[in-house]
Amino acid sequence: MKARTRYLLLTTKSVFLVPVLILLFILAAPMASSLFLAPSFEGASAVTAQNMANEHRLADNPFQESRSHSLQNDLQHDQKHSLQHDQSHSQHHPLAPKVPLGFSMFNGRNHPELDWQTAETEHFLIQYPKHLEGIELQAASIAEATYEALSENLGVTFDYKIRIYLSDEDEIVNGYAMPFWKSYTNIWVALNDVAEGWSGPEKWLRTVLAHELAHIFHFEAVKSNVGFLGTLLTAPALPAPWTEGIAQYQTEPWHALRGDAILRTSIYDGAPDFRDGRSMQNRGLMYASGNAQLRYFASVYGDSLLPKILSHRKELFGGRMKVHNFEEAFEEVTGTSFADFEDEWRRHMSIYYYTLAGQMERSDSLASDPLELPGLFKGEATFSPDGSQLAAIYLVSSAKPYERLSVFRNDSTMAETVLDEGAFTGQLKWHPDGSELVYGRSTRGENGSIVNDLYRVRVDGKPERLTHSRRAKNADYTPDGQSIVYVVNENGTGNLFSMNLSDRSESGRSETRITSYEGDSQIGAIDVHPTRPVVAYALFAKDGARQISVRNWGGCSQMVC
Repeated sequence: MKARTRYLLLTTKSVFLVPVLILLFILAAPMASSLFLAPSFEGASAVTAQNMANEHRLADNPFQESRSHSLQNDLQHDQKHSLQHDQSHSQHHPLAPKVPLGFSMFNGRNHPELDWQTAETEHFLIQYPKHLEGIELQAASIAEATYEALSENLGVTFDYKIRIYLSDEDEIVNGYAMPFWKSYTNIWVALNDVAEGWSGPEKWLRTVLAHELAHIFHFEAVKSNVGFLGTLLTAPALPAPWTEGIAQYQTEPWHALRGDAILRTSIYDGAPDFRDGRSMQNRGLMYASGNAQLRYFASVYGDSLLPKILSHRKELFGGRMKVHNFEEAFEEVTGTSFADFEDEWRRHMSIYYYTLAGQMERSDSLASDPLELPGLFKGEATFSPDGSQLAAIYLVSSAKPYERLSVFRNDSTMAETVLDEGAFTGQLKWHPDGSELVYGRSTRGENGSIVNDLYRVRVDGKPERLTHSRRAKNADYTPDGQSIVYVVNENGTGNLFSMNLSDRSESGRSETRITSYEGDSQIGAIDVHPTRPVVAYALFAKDGARQISVRNWGGCSQMVC
């Protein structure tokens, strides 16, 4: 009774709290961001949003599952959807502004140089810059297939068209969903960086668009019946891991990098709680935990119970107000408290991973001592060719959340020389003679866009910017040290180029193209042979295949090019 009284007192004062809630909500935006089986049992939902592999091995997947129909299958049918284009769409749809909302929150720029176009499907309004023409066809197919699967899975439909905003103005591997003011999602596209950080064959647009739409669907499923205020009060009500876990369960497989690697490491380190503040990996751990919890929930209770939990409502004021309370809904639908469920899940995952560990070689069998370096989180670390120095990129601290590039003497003093500070991207490579390093940074490019560019720095000098708004990263020196080989993002297609570092003409250093990939192909890490003009690189091919390819300066080697 006391708890009910406290709740009613809060409700009667809510009119005064609305401005504060709105401010907090905006500051917390995006509410859901990506950056993303069902078991075979009676009562499980028949429709899913991700096609699972037929084989389930202990080392690959800790959950027993099979799915009969999936969003992935729908997309493979190459569905066609009717599109209507309108360059002045706002006069017909006043709630779809000419300039997309949200991107400027991240980059601090409005980009008036972009010419925005709008396409319309049965359930969506898709806005995109004119130079990305063609992407609306891909987005329409993905979005409509996702709508069909999620509507059946979660029992949710919309009486308006969901807005999708696509932009390549920044190299930001992310997207986010907003559940109010007629739900919309903002997504960065045409990215090469997706070759790293993800596993599996799914391409970026498929992964991120389906994921963000799943957020919009599950937010709609828990909204109360009191409009905008109801969104503020109930949309954040889901536990953070489940907010992300539902989206991942509905639209993604169990990823090695996005799920297994982070969760496994946290359990072996005795730090499975993403709330403990001990690691910069905790945000990734939150995603992995939610992903794993939803899959464990489906294997134990059946995923047909998920829409029942989301649609559960608590009636207030004689039934005039109906709100979602997740923990009450979970216990009423499953007969188990959410706290007990989390404990069961932790025990399950611990048993699973420690069983795996018992079958693996112990890491201390390498007879090595840990190398102590400053900072909270280490990004890249590499020894100089002669082993006398160690270069490392690390996060300074949680109080000072910026990265630092330093060189340490590889002796008992571990004396440090700070070379650069900022936001670093990609790999860190030594010059063959150990005199300098080449690396990438996230920086401002043309029209204020946030892009990747290349830098080099001598161990006794200052940083020098090598590219300007080139969207380049992952560089390595050629054997003679006179040139570098690196990856360039060409509108979402990754290609390799070389640059002669001794060329200092007024027009800038010249580039030479090494590869000529087209379409939805990306390149990740690279490594140049120490004595021959050959480069090996991680290729994420347009058909979804992931492979190691080798290319020499004169053409292809025996490996795939």
